[in-house]
Amino acid sequence: MLSLLPGSSVTVAFLLLSGFLSGCAVDAQTGEAQGALTASDQELLRQCPPPAKPGFEILKPKGKYFGKRYEDWGSEWWRWALETPASTHPIIDETGEFCGVNQTEPLFFLAGDFGGSVARDCTVPRSKPVFFPLLNFFWDNCGVPPDEQTPNSEIIDELENFSDSVTTLTLKVDGVTIGSDPDDFTRYLGGVTKFSYVVPEEDSLYEYIGFDFAGRCAPSFQTGYYVLISFERGKHEIEFSGTQADFSLDVKYTLTVK
Repeated sequence: MLSLLPGSSVTVAFLLLSGFLSGCAVDAQTGEAQGALTASDQELLRQCPPPAKPGFEILKPKGKYFGKRYEDWGSEWWRWALETPASTHPIIDETGEFCGVNQTEPLFFLAGDFGGSVARDCTVPRSKPVFFPLLNFFWDNCGVPPDEQTPNSEIIDELENFSDSVTTLTLKVDGVTIGSDPDDFTRYLGGVTKFSYVVPEEDSLYEYIGFDFAGRCAPSFQTGYYVLISFERGKHEIEFSGTQADFSLDVKYTLTVK
């Protein structure tokens, strides 16, 4: 089966601007007045304190989280997506009603859609960072007639060139623009990983999109642009969009983290 199911962090270079309140000029990244800290500078800092830190952190893509790399969690995301029943599937969901379905991992997975625009409301536990793809791609031969199957080596080659066909990519979190171009997310493009999954006999995503297959599928291969975000308690918004070949999506989540 060949499919694109975008879900579809940057340690954020937050766009913190210098403040010019009450005639002061403070370096917003260090919280220090520009130049030596004279007595008047110190008074300036009292009048114009550094900006509050955002209520989220995008976790570094080269680290390991709960023992797995970003791309390994990408495989787990696909397993979650492909094994969840279609009738309560977060990718098909138009409101966020089913965003908590099958969330058994220490990360909380968010989904995109099959193209177009969608806005969802979702409640997330504070203990779980949120993981999702901006755009991702998987490919295997499950459900494909033997004479039409693609050699694994060719599948891997195609996935390694996945980013070549990505023309737009954006992410905004709580009103902060994290990136607005595919080049801004180069570090968040995971390597190609191999995984397996089990398709339910009934009510499967395969059945929903018209493929006749059930049971264990192996091997399958995936890649994508993935983001992992830790949120403070409260209300948050995630907006992401992307275009790959002739596919595009635009997704917005309003999260309640508690």
